[in-house]
Amino acid sequence: GPLSIGRSDGSVLPPVPAGRASLLVARLAATGGNTVSTDALVDALWPDDPPASAVRTVAALVSRVRSAIGADVIIGSQAGGYRFNSGPSWSTDIAVVERLVAEAQARTSAAAALAASAARRGLTMLARGEPLPGVQQSDADWVGECVRHVDGLRRRLRRALWLADMGLGR
Repeated sequence: GPLSIGRSDGSVLPPVPAGRASLLVARLAATGGNTVSTDALVDALWPDDPPASAVRTVAALVSRVRSAIGADVIIGSQAGGYRFNSGPSWSTDIAVVERLVAEAQARTSAAAALAASAARRGLTMLARGEPLPGVQQSDADWVGECVRHVDGLRRRLRRALWLADMGLGR
């Protein structure tokens, strides 16, 4: 479904500004906290024909996002690229699902009920809709990679749930 960013206390940040600002945050969040070069961001935001002012526009979009949802959500600058500040303070819904997958897989044999619970929570989160709605997969390779990653998470959660249910005699 739509990108959501939450704090470590479980509260959700205000919505990311729509349009290219949302796409920028999605592109940064898709890397799991790794730095994305400004050139790669330009390619993600304007896959066909970037404007002459694209680098400045990326900086302006970053500023807009920082103003809307927090100055420390995006780290970096034009010269070195930008990254989503994932970790203890902020996380995306996909990062939460990744943690639930790891929890479900780790607990499958020792604590089947906890594994089933984690798997169900992850599947519920993924049931909200396809990742990056409104973004065409043909726009950029990273979109397809993100969609494939989410599909893989969904398969892993289903398997963990199946194994947990088997362990519970269901």
